[in-house]
Amino acid sequence: MNPSSRTDHLYAPTKTRIEALSDNVFSIAMTLLILELKVPEVPASSADAELPWGLFELWPKLQSYVISFASLGFFWLNHHFQFHFIRRTNVVILLLNFLILLHIAFLPFSTALLGDYPHSRVGVITYGGNLTVLSLLMLLHWRYITTHSGLVDPDLDAHLIRSVSRRSFAVLCIFALAIGVAFVSAETSTFIYVISVLSLLLTVGVHRKGGHRLS
Repeated sequence: MNPSSRTDHLYAPTKTRIEALSDNVFSIAMTLLILELKVPEVPASSADAELPWGLFELWPKLQSYVISFASLGFFWLNHHFQFHFIRRTNVVILLLNFLILLHIAFLPFSTALLGDYPHSRVGVITYGGNLTVLSLLMLLHWRYITTHSGLVDPDLDAHLIRSVSRRSFAVLCIFALAIGVAFVSAETSTFIYVISVLSLLLTVGVHRKGGHRLS
């Protein structure tokens, strides 16, 4: 047996354990997002008159909640897609996954920051930085597992590998662009986040091409 293979199995948990931990972190992060949306406090006697305005004032928080929930959904699907092809784990996969989960767990905070300060350059850039680094880590994870022998299904189509790499790099560039735009207009940057997430959700099924169905 290859010594490096023995080391991989000695220090890295199984694929199933890594996926179980990841799913838990994703689900907790998605649940924490809603905690920033609180029912407006208005006098009961004037609720019909004041409650609509109170709900309207929640719009920035609601917008950041929807963007982040959709983003987490996309990243979870991407994470599931990548692990679908993994046949063997090692320490590098484990560490990359920990870094991914670190930024997933940070997203409720950056979402709250964006919701509280939607017109602040700092808030928008912090949020964008969170998504950008997360996108970069997902790309690095995909590149690592598909360029190191024995980690993924040997029959994995080369065209699919390149296609996913290009798409992941495009997502990374869009989020990075939004950070740059934030220096000029925080509102425009937030709009880019909205459009990019909607576009990502519309292309969720593209990975099924070529007979690669996920279970």
